[in-house]
Amino acid sequence: MVDFFLCGTAAALIFNKLFFPTFDPTVGTLLAFATYALGFVARPLGGLVFGHYGDRIGRKTMLYLTLLIMGAATTVTKPSRCRPSAHFRTVSGGDRVYFRRCFLSRDVVPDVHAARTKNPQLAWIAIVLGLAVNHAAMCGPQASFFSELFGTKVRYSGVSLGYNLASIFAGALSPLIAVGLMTAYKPETWPISVYMIALALITIVSVYFAKETRRNP
Repeated sequence: MVDFFLCGTAAALIFNKLFFPTFDPTVGTLLAFATYALGFVARPLGGLVFGHYGDRIGRKTMLYLTLLIMGAATTVTKPSRCRPSAHFRTVSGGDRVYFRRCFLSRDVVPDVHAARTKNPQLAWIAIVLGLAVNHAAMCGPQASFFSELFGTKVRYSGVSLGYNLASIFAGALSPLIAVGLMTAYKPETWPISVYMIALALITIVSVYFAKETRRNP
């Protein structure tokens, strides 16, 4: 998850200027986010393959294999072998302040208003509350909640496909929609907050109607 958070931040602040400098800034940002969205589109494929074999030969084996693959990929592309260009350093250095604001997009109204105040203290408070409290409260029960929705014979496949198919709509499309709303209602940010609140309400309704298995034998 962290890699997608970082890539999303880089897509908003750096990749649009680094890889699409000749385009209109809004178009460049949309292209950067479209490229970022491809990663979410590819995720269900990995979930399908590893979920299938995880249910057949063991989840622990697949966990070891995926960790090995990620470790090998990280070693091959480690930062020491990649020296950023002067343009990259200039862009990333100039956007350090906004980099902090980008993390605030996860927690709707309080964070948006904290970012607009341009007060670093309020921004950091919003980040801590958003990640350490809100995000942690969601991720804590999430694994067990998803797991109990599926039987043991298809649990790996069910969780992998369900989670990653949903991420296409939430993770891949949300940045594109947010850019469209920001462009249409600039400089107002409330439409993005309303959009995020709508997504949260959909989640609440879905959780409410999800089957409870606690009392089942």
